[in-house]
Amino acid sequence: MKPVFYGTCTLDTLAARSLLWVLLISRSIGRAGSTPLLQSCPVGRYTYTDGRCLLCFAHCGDRGCTGPSNRLGHGGCNNCFLAQHSTTTSGLECISRHTGCQQHHYMGLVDSGQQRDLPARAICRPCHSECLTCTGSQQNQCIRCRHFRLEEFCVEECPGGSIINYRLRTCFFISNFTRDRIMSRYRRS
Repeated sequence: MKPVFYGTCTLDTLAARSLLWVLLISRSIGRAGSTPLLQSCPVGRYTYTDGRCLLCFAHCGDRGCTGPSNRLGHGGCNNCFLAQHSTTTSGLECISRHTGCQQHHYMGLVDSGQQRDLPARAICRPCHSECLTCTGSQQNQCIRCRHFRLEEFCVEECPGGSIINYRLRTCFFISNFTRDRIMSRYRRS
């Protein structure tokens, strides 16, 4: 005759659970009277509220995390290779170094002195407002211009005395005198 189960545990199952519970409790107690020792998770994982070790966000760095978020700080990454200013919250968030910075930003390296305050090796910084893509924050560090290129500078409008090539979106000068006079203003700023 088979045992009939009505949503209760059999004696064997109860005994096994009790034995398992005793083993778990005895392994977690350090010294008599102390609180149970918590097992820490390896780097790359964080301790979830139920004690499980879960994976950190994919773009966290080699120092792991304290939670699932991509943000730098408590509840997120301890460090990362590339960070950007969050578009939804204040602070920085870790992003993929393979996809890189969003449009109108460049990857600026963080020097070792700043890494204590800014736990990222690189941070996405905004380009000059006249740049579409850039290598730095200055008007002459643009790769592609939003409006026009005037020699090494991106400008909103071509200055008077210059000739405009609308197809290439560039400004150029016929006279060296005009060129030198106008370009001296850009090189000072």
